[in-house]
Amino acid sequence: MLHDPLADAMTVIKNAERTGKGRCVVKSNKLIGAIL
Repeated sequence: MLHDPLADAMTVIKNAERTGKGRCVVKSNKLIGAIL
């Protein structure tokens, strides 16, 4: 269960950057879409 979807999305992006991945998959919702 996700309690803070925005924080979870940012963590996925941060971890992808740290490992040098060019892409990552983030679960989408209206809030994340509006921010990104």
